[in-house]
Order: sequence, then C-alpha cells, then structure tokens
Amino acid sequence: AHAIRYTAFFIASIHTRQKRQLAQQDFSLVAEVHAACAGLKSFCTWEAANGIEECRRCCGGAGYLKSSGLPTLYATYVSACTYEGDNVVLLQQTVRFLFKQCAVGLASQPLEGSTISFLSDIHTYQNQHCMAKFPADLLQEDCLLSILGHVAVRLAHELYTRFQALQESGISYGEAWNMLTPRMLPVARAYTFYLLVSNFFKASRSIQGSRVEHIVVLLAQLFATKHLMDTSTELLEDGFCTPHHISWLKENFESLLEKIRPQAVPLTDAFNLSDRLLNSTIGRADGDVYTAIMESTRREPLNKSEIVPGYTEYIQPLITRFQSRM
Repeated sequence: AHAIRYTAFFIASIHTRQKRQLAQQDFSLVAEVHAACAGLKSFCTWEAANGIEECRRCCGGAGYLKSSGLPTLYATYVSACTYEGDNVVLLQQTVRFLFKQCAVGLASQPLEGSTISFLSDIHTYQNQHCMAKFPADLLQEDCLLSILGHVAVRLAHELYTRFQALQESGISYGEAWNMLTPRMLPVARAYTFYLLVSNFFKASRSIQGSRVEHIVVLLAQLFATKHLMDTSTELLEDGFCTPHHISWLKENFESLLEKIRPQAVPLTDAFNLSDRLLNSTIGRADGDVYTAIMESTRREPLNKSEIVPGYTEYIQPLITRFQSRM
C-alpha cells in the first residue's frame, strides 16, 4: 500500500508535467503516461484485491464475519479490476508501448521516456550477471533495481523478438498478437514493479534525516525482496542470478520481517483511516475487538430469539419425521 501511494505521487507529478506540455502542443509524454498508468492500474488493483483476501484469511473466523468489514470491502473493491479498463486489456496497451520502445532501443535511437531507462541495456543485458556478492548486497537499492531492470528488459526484448519472428514467418499482426497474449502479463508486470520499487526508494531519499527514513527503506527492501522471491524463476532463466542469490533473498526476507514487524501497527495507522470509514469490529482504533464482535452479534436480527425464525415451521417437522422412521 505504501509503495502504491508513493508511486501515485510520481504519477501525479508526471501528469502535471504532461498537462503543461499539452498546452504547448507537445504530445511526447502521452504514450509513456498512458502505458505507466495502464500497467499500474492493473497490478495495483490486483494487489489490493489479493491483499484484502489474504488479510481476511489471516484473521481466521473473525475475518470471515461480515462485521469485520473485509467481505464487504473485497466485494466492493474486486470490481476495480474490471472497471475503468479491464486489467488484461490495459496490460496489452502497456506491452504495445514497450514493443515500440524496444524497436527504438534496438535501432540505437534515444528512448522516449524516464520510466523505461532499463531498456538502455537492450544490447548488453545478455552478458550481464547479478552484482550481489553477499546477502547484504541484495538489500541495496542499486542492486535491487538492476535485477528488476534486467528482468524487465529481457522479458520485453524476448517477447518483441518472438513477435517479429512470427510476423516474418507469414503470420498476421493480429494473429501473432493473440498467440503471445498469455506471455504479455509477465512483461507488463516486470515494467510495473520496476516503477513501484524505484519510486518507493526515491520516496525514502526524499525524507532523508527524518525519524521514519529507516522504516521506509526497510519497507521498500521488503517489498522488492518479496516480489523477487515470487518471480524467482525469471531471475534464473537466463543465468543472471544463481540459486545462491535466491537463498540470500529468502534469508533477507526473514530478517526484514523481523525488523519491520514491530512497526506493523504504526505503518497501518499511518493511513489515518477512521473507525467510521473502516466500519470494522476487528479494525478498531481502541483495539477492543472481542467486545465489538459480541455487541455486533447481539444486534444481529437472527439472534433476537433463542430459536431462529422458520425452525418450528420447517426444520423441526423434518427432524421429527426422520426420528419416527428410526
């Protein structure tokens, strides 16, 4: 959530710059802003929806209760994956932009945009290897971004090359595009998470000297490490990383969790969400969870009587009829 928030600040700034340029008939930022927003909308809504469901599961039976607010929140939010542009369709637009920039990079022409700096390695990435020599190296911003950038440029270049090869073999543009659609999600994901992580670290530098700088850095490291662990096969496919690097990522993940765990509540409270907004028995500011759950249970209409409505009329006759046959 913090990574998304900090990246939203970046998108707001680049959108403001785009509006100034549009007023001067300069359309150079339009394609990049659209591609970045399309990718971020897709993966941020997916992450949010998955995060709500994971939170519900972590809360056990209390999370399953409607009074927890989580079922309602999930049912309300999951639709964001479809409205304002279906996520899968939007990701294809992000990939289309990356294909165009791959063509520019392969022609050794200047790249059009600040969010695709990783494509400057399109001629050399195949000879590169992870710079990490020790586990601590995999916590450094430059090392993490180099890994994310390498995956992004490799996946984009490989898919673009395959797309061109299909067309050269006589397959039409549309057919080739449809054939490769299943492989587009990892390409767009790599680009999008490069944006999220780079802006997360950029935010930590903007608050240097503050009391929360160290916490934001830890959170950025945790976010990047978790993503790299989840997509570890992409790090190993071309030999950029070794199994030792993956083991180090897991070690770092355990260490980061231990350091960040004491800050979990303050990091959540930092969003300053009111009890009225959350409308949750288990997400209360006073922490009096079980009293709130019991009070909510007492207000439940089905609990107003010892015997629920319909039992005497429908269920009890069935039980009596079954028992008479025994």
